[in-house]
Amino acid sequence: MTISTTQCFYRWLDAKPDEQQRLLLHTQQQCPATFSQLNRLITQHNAPLLTQLIENQSKHLITSDNWCELEGATIDKYQLITLCGQGGMGAVFLAERADKLFKQQVAIKFYHAYLSEISSPEFLLKEAQLMANLNHASIPKVYDAGLYNNSVYIVMEYIEGETLDNYLAHTTLSTEQKYQLCLEICRAIEHAHQYCLLHADLKPQNILITKDGKPKVLDFNIVQPSFTQSSPTTMMLNSYSCGFSSPEQQQGLTLSVQSDVYSLGKVIGHIFSPSSFNYELNVVHAVACHDDVSMRYQSVSELIQDLENLADKKPISQLKNQFFYCLRKSFERYRVRWLLSFALVMVLTGFSVVLADKNQFLRQEMTARELLVKELANLFYVSRKTLQSERDMVSIVHNMHELVLRKSDLPIDIKTRLAYALMLPISDKHSLKKDKTIQIPYRRQ
Repeated sequence: MTISTTQCFYRWLDAKPDEQQRLLLHTQQQCPATFSQLNRLITQHNAPLLTQLIENQSKHLITSDNWCELEGATIDKYQLITLCGQGGMGAVFLAERADKLFKQQVAIKFYHAYLSEISSPEFLLKEAQLMANLNHASIPKVYDAGLYNNSVYIVMEYIEGETLDNYLAHTTLSTEQKYQLCLEICRAIEHAHQYCLLHADLKPQNILITKDGKPKVLDFNIVQPSFTQSSPTTMMLNSYSCGFSSPEQQQGLTLSVQSDVYSLGKVIGHIFSPSSFNYELNVVHAVACHDDVSMRYQSVSELIQDLENLADKKPISQLKNQFFYCLRKSFERYRVRWLLSFALVMVLTGFSVVLADKNQFLRQEMTARELLVKELANLFYVSRKTLQSERDMVSIVHNMHELVLRKSDLPIDIKTRLAYALMLPISDKHSLKKDKTIQIPYRRQ
């Protein structure tokens, strides 16, 4: 029996949080059209409450002018020096130690006060604690956190650099350098996932490139819950960046590691210009950015493995069962070895051909000599009683010489060598000259 969108909506209202999530997933799998309409109703249902809450808190928000007024203020043991930037979530200040125990510059990020009302300070500080557990070269270190005028703030490592967009605009990178940049960003996100922390707002503006060309992943969206929390009620504010956020995040569904995989795929596509996309990279990008969560890489580690394979000219996981593709990748990796092996095979083949030809010639010569010996032996046997002089012997050799020359199946080289062998030394040369009827070449002594 078909259930209408309205009936599904009322079922969702009556269900518990865990059951609500299962109902949404079931509807999405069974009837995507109904799911889209149901998701729209849920958004409209939640919007008035969230909008009213934001409007009530907007009277107490720190405006852009008020952010500037904080410059020079002392927060705990840090003194704010200057405003570095601000956005929808809050603002970032450059600060230094105010107690003068030692010189240190840090970055302090303040979150808008209304986020504490939506997600509660405890929730934000808990997510900040997860960030403090991270220890990766491409993620700024978190030193401290606290509350100031009901605004949660995080004290972190200060990074000098430029955004990924600006860096790519004036820097020409080789293909190997682009792969290395993508790998370092992906490894940072993989490290965060190991501590059950999603980024949930990955985009070029949140990636800084230092002076030595190293990436730093900033602005983890701690308003989003860690992916170990499955209840949709914990996601109090669905914030994302168009163009880099996953479809499920735009629809307000629970996020997972595959959501960050999708954003990583978009960032990879941003680093590589369309002209530098090859077939393999296009496959990797398509799998990472697939609209269906189940069709994407199931973890950042799988994406990293394929990027490493591309960088090392090895087969990627999606094409590893194609024989000729794997053979081509092997040739690309070991080009010099393949060329040397090919040259060696050609030399051995040529040598084998020459050797075989020489062997065939020797076999033919041996066969001819055996035949000559047999004929001579037979001739001597028949003429053993009639031989009376040296002239008779010369006549026999002469006949044998003609027999060799008449052999049509013998190569000319063999004929020449056999004919030369039949030139017997003659002791009495004058006796031969007296007989004009016998014309036989002889070997000079």
